[in-house]
Amino acid sequence: MIDDLMMMMMMMMMMMMMMMMMMMMMMMMMMMMMMMMMMMMMMMMMMMMMMMMMMMMMMMMMMMMMMMMMMMMMMMMMMMMMMMMMMMMMMMMMMMMMMMMMMMMMMMMMMMMMMMKEFNRIENIVMFHKLYHTLTLNS
Repeated sequence: MIDDLMMMMMMMMMMMMMMMMMMMMMMMMMMMMMMMMMMMMMMMMMMMMMMMMMMMMMMMMMMMMMMMMMMMMMMMMMMMMMMMMMMMMMMMMMMMMMMMMMMMMMMMMMMMMMMMKEFNRIENIVMFHKLYHTLTLNS
């Protein structure tokens, strides 16, 4: 009887131990799983962060490029404007010069005309004198 009891007790103990072991194992497994999950999550998060950072960087780069392009465009425009202005100025100067030349020519012409007139008048007077003399001499 005692032996039986002892045996039963032993069996029970064994069973308990086994159960405990099993439980422990399960717990361990669970823990491991949890850890793995956590790690995975962390990794994912990290990846996401990295991706975000990359995206941000790309965006920044793009923005910078755009800005640069804009600046370049502005510069080009300015240059063009300057060139245009210069051209206009040159044209104006040329026009002015032409006008001046024309004026000078006109003046010269006028002077010439005046001179010619004067000359003509003198010539007339001389001719008249000659005529007068010849007439008087003949008479």
